[in-house]
Amino acid sequence: MQEQLRKQIIRDSIISLAVLVLATIWFTKYETFESIMLFLQQHESWELDELFLVLLLSPAILLWFAMRRFRDALTQNRQRVLAEQEFQNKLKFDSLTGLPNNAFLESLLDEKIEAINNSNNTLVFVIISIVKYEALYECHSSQEIDDSLIKLRNRISDISDLDWIIAKPSRNRFALVIEIPEEKNIEVLAHKLSEQLKFIPLNTSEPVIQCKLGLTYFNDNDEPISSVNMMMQAYEALPKIQHDDTAYTIFQKAEEANKLNDCKLRKELSSAISNNELVLHFQPQVVLNSGEILSAEALVRWNHPEKGFLTPDKFIHLIDHHPISSFFGEWVIEAALNQIKKDARVAISVNITVCHIERAEFSQSLAKLLSRYPMVSPSKLKIELTESAGITDYKKVALSMKACTALGIRFSLDDFGTGYSALNQLRVLPIAQIKIDRSFIRNFLTDQTDFMMVSSLIGLASNFNLEVVAEGVETLEQLAKLNDLGCHKVQGFLFSKPLSAPEFVSWINEYNELNFLPKKQVIRQ
Repeated sequence: MQEQLRKQIIRDSIISLAVLVLATIWFTKYETFESIMLFLQQHESWELDELFLVLLLSPAILLWFAMRRFRDALTQNRQRVLAEQEFQNKLKFDSLTGLPNNAFLESLLDEKIEAINNSNNTLVFVIISIVKYEALYECHSSQEIDDSLIKLRNRISDISDLDWIIAKPSRNRFALVIEIPEEKNIEVLAHKLSEQLKFIPLNTSEPVIQCKLGLTYFNDNDEPISSVNMMMQAYEALPKIQHDDTAYTIFQKAEEANKLNDCKLRKELSSAISNNELVLHFQPQVVLNSGEILSAEALVRWNHPEKGFLTPDKFIHLIDHHPISSFFGEWVIEAALNQIKKDARVAISVNITVCHIERAEFSQSLAKLLSRYPMVSPSKLKIELTESAGITDYKKVALSMKACTALGIRFSLDDFGTGYSALNQLRVLPIAQIKIDRSFIRNFLTDQTDFMMVSSLIGLASNFNLEVVAEGVETLEQLAKLNDLGCHKVQGFLFSKPLSAPEFVSWINEYNELNFLPKKQVIRQ
């Protein structure tokens, strides 16, 4: 629009100037003026003098108007450019401190990242977050807080001894983009910044503003990164606990690599469910007063095409609080039902995540699975719930478990004693069995604290009329002592490691035919 107006004004000016030049030539070269004067004298009665004067002066007047219009247009254009610059500044800079805002910071950081690729320096990005920023407004006015932010900006500027950019990406945060020599220690830099920016006073002697820092870095040896990802790393590194001893945290790139690996592994696990790469292994549980094998725990193994057999500790954390937990849990339950269908002598316990049980449709999907196996008694299936797993909604979990109990399913509380709300879970949830974690069994014969814990848990289970299973039993001495304490069942390497389905069936057959009586005698000793 501005360019069209400018062209039109220039065009009008050129036309006016051309008319003036042509008129001048016409009047001087062809004696036009004398002819016109003679005509006016001969026709004086017509009173054409004023008309002639207007015609004579019109080119000059047109030129004057064109030049004035051109000048006004230039003035308007300058004002428009200044207004646009002011608007752009508002988009790029914080109104209070005059520092680059979040949007402008991203572009500046991108430029720095690109420049670092051609140097031997390290680019450090720092987020400076004000602790409990909203709470400041309860005791101080907005003007005092604004003044303190100016003080903080000035202090950051005063301690600058490097090539860095100061920005203010949000109300309660400042940011630094610092380029340092590759050999310079980032930990030293972080400590210096945290000491300088730990407390910023207002107009009182009390330190009311406390800062915490999150740092990340990038150099030519690292994988390419965008400004957004680098900023996210710094935000993630901000200390979660708001104390002096966590004034700063440096982003750990190894943790980021683990997260990316977990993300990749989770996708592979999702495919593994449908590609039949998962198998169940079974570890028998021995009844102490008789030596019988009436139940076993199902443990998932992942036959990874590249990494081989993976145990649950390598991948089970990937499904917690993730939609994949439902598909995974349903596969485990159906695989256990299929095993019971093949050999109904042994009940099977399966581990199901809390987030899966919390879902309203869990009992309905379980009922559908049971309907596919009408020959399998629901009492042969036991669901183990990890006691150390965080239960956020006890009411929802209890309702889901009660609906499953109505189907004939029993529940076991795994890793009992390792969580923080064991008694509450026994009080609220329909639990039929508890499993004492192997960490207590390992040293309970030599460690008095562990012994007291194991005996107390067995006594507690007896008071609640619950069955007790001890995990991780590896010696005959442990077995005998657990029998004396009143433990109902045990499982561990003393009897067997987790076995594949064919191996498990063979082991039970061999145990019943050859080792059943000796085992009973050992257990009763």
